[in-house]
Amino acid sequence: MLSINMRSKQPGSALPIVLILLTLLTATAVSVMQSAIANSRLSGSMMAAREAFRLASHGTASGLRSITDDPTALPAPDDVYRFPTADSGISSDLRHTFGPSGCNDLAPLPGIRHDFEIRATGAASRGAISHHRQGFYICSEDCGGQACIGVETLPHSTYWYVTRPDMP
Repeated sequence: MLSINMRSKQPGSALPIVLILLTLLTATAVSVMQSAIANSRLSGSMMAAREAFRLASHGTASGLRSITDDPTALPAPDDVYRFPTADSGISSDLRHTFGPSGCNDLAPLPGIRHDFEIRATGAASRGAISHHRQGFYICSEDCGGQACIGVETLPHSTYWYVTRPDMP
């Protein structure tokens, strides 16, 4: 018959080692979770920024289409025309930035050049905002008060750029 001696002394080093390993494993798990959460937030913010950029680009493009389709919507010098938009994340307006000046695009007819700027803002989730500016000019025939055909060119792009959200 076997007898087991229950009174034998065993070294108690297993418990502290297991507790140390468990602490290290918990710290590693918490660190990995924090990193995953930070990456998730960053990718969400980047998606929102891309969406804001897309919305502002759409506002600029639809503004140019509107002007090409309906030149009567062109504002007078120092006036602003607000484009109607179906999307609440887009605001676009058209500004007549410079008064009439000479235009060689209609030569040999006398022409007047009008410079315009479309300002579009796209607002997406997480407070992401993108501001776009598209400059263009249109040349129209200068009739000088006399009857004429009234020839007008299509919009010619002059510049396009994106500004920071704090500089609309």
